[in-house]
Amino acid sequence: MAGIKGLIQAIQELLPDVEHRMCVRHMYNNFKKLHNGLALKERIWALARALYKNLFNALMEALKAVDEGAFQWLLDNTTPQQWSRAYFRTSPKCDILLNNLCESFNSSILEAMERPILGMLETIRLYLMVRMENKREWMKKYTGKVCPKILKKLEKVKTASSACIATLSGDWNYEVRCMYGDRYTLNLASRTCSCRRWELNGIPYAHAMSAIALTKEPPENFVRECYSKEAYMRAYGPIIYPLNGEDLWKDLKQGPVLTPETIKLPGRPKKVRRREPDEPPAATTSRGQTKRLSRVGLMDYKCRKCKQKGHNSRKCSNSHDQGNVQQQATAVPSSSQPQQQTPNTVNPGGKKIKYRCGVCRRFGHTRSSCDSTLASLYRRYPWEPPGLAVSIVYYMSTSKTAKIAIDCK
Repeated sequence: MAGIKGLIQAIQELLPDVEHRMCVRHMYNNFKKLHNGLALKERIWALARALYKNLFNALMEALKAVDEGAFQWLLDNTTPQQWSRAYFRTSPKCDILLNNLCESFNSSILEAMERPILGMLETIRLYLMVRMENKREWMKKYTGKVCPKILKKLEKVKTASSACIATLSGDWNYEVRCMYGDRYTLNLASRTCSCRRWELNGIPYAHAMSAIALTKEPPENFVRECYSKEAYMRAYGPIIYPLNGEDLWKDLKQGPVLTPETIKLPGRPKKVRRREPDEPPAATTSRGQTKRLSRVGLMDYKCRKCKQKGHNSRKCSNSHDQGNVQQQATAVPSSSQPQQQTPNTVNPGGKKIKYRCGVCRRFGHTRSSCDSTLASLYRRYPWEPPGLAVSIVYYMSTSKTAKIAIDCK
């Protein structure tokens, strides 16, 4: 924790007015070294998601009653202003608890990280130049008032608002009662709610949506301006201008920039971050390629051959056993029926031969025993007699049949 404490102190000295937050997942990785267990993990995340201080303090007292050592570790090594929503500032309009933004950026520059410093910076510059232009052109074609992802969140909130009942008090003030007995006060004019969720991210939640429904106004009018199309265009408005090649650079009469001394470490260099033992496997390979995730435990497999669950038709062993039993049953004649000599289905070596008809192209019989109309014509007319023209017209259909037309001359 010494490195983390040094980073916190540096941020406070250099950027005193900037809020410094910690990733809850990384904080929990340090926490579980001394206090492991699923129950404690759920309590840590409940503390991080707490929206107001009274709820945070109640959860801390519950944690103290369960494990006093874990409670004391949080007091000695962390500050709630850096990892709990109950103490976050409301001005940034951001309530994320993880540093997934950094992880997303790191995953997009895996190819650039393998190159030298100048090549890496050039690859990142080109990537950002193309990305910002694509985002600008995409947003120009968009006709909505707020960004598309915010609209999807509003649709989910409309469903969740069915568990809340808002009552107008006057002057845009509402009292919201929830299904489980919670009660909050809300003001649509100032866009505030006593649960603090609306102030944290700027998007109306279930409490606010139940009150907005009484006003008959679109919910987009109550979303903060930072999620609008104009704000999006301002964010991607700056242009990263193209650069000339090295042949067109000015000669400054200075020596070349020397590369730093590199120390080759043992083993193959890592391209992805090192995951914890309790984390799920990565969705990408070491080369940045998409890896196919396993569906074991997510789907209930059912074989279409033996109709049993637990496997698919490619790994079915019951179908082969059933096929062997059927073959043995057909191979052994009954005592009541006379034994019929079948064509040579087994060669002297003991291997089974698959017959395929030369007319209908199906397995299991020959042309002489085929019951199709075309085969009967072949047997009836071994050659084409004069005065008879047999024209075969194939057409695709669901039954895959053949149409035969006989014209007598």
